[in-house]
Amino acid sequence: MKFQTKPAFTAVEIMITLFVAVMFIFSGYSLYLHVYQKINFAKNRSIASNIAEAHLKKRMLESELADCLLPLDQRTKTELPEGGEDLPGLTIETVVSCPYGNTVELLEVTSTVKYMVNGSEELERQTIYVEK
Repeated sequence: MKFQTKPAFTAVEIMITLFVAVMFIFSGYSLYLHVYQKINFAKNRSIASNIAEAHLKKRMLESELADCLLPLDQRTKTELPEGGEDLPGLTIETVVSCPYGNTVELLEVTSTVKYMVNGSEELERQTIYVEK
């Protein structure tokens, strides 16, 4: 009786197939992590931008805004706001300045939001110009 072998994959073919499959899965996982980090970054920046805009509008309505003769530290407000639990290390600094001198009826209100992402400080800055 003659011994017959059935056609099958060799060990080398199986190892190459497994290697290709593992590389495919690894690249998919790497892509997923990269996209997830970008989504998180965009979400944090959006939150910071909304906070900066809210503080700009709030500061714009304050009555002491019009006096550019005050020292800079009296025209600067630094706050630790409520509701910023999503952004660790959140601080807001709002500065009122007269970019064209005190004689021009134009004020510059700048709001800077600082927060931490992966151990590095991120900034979101918004500026608005207001008539006195």
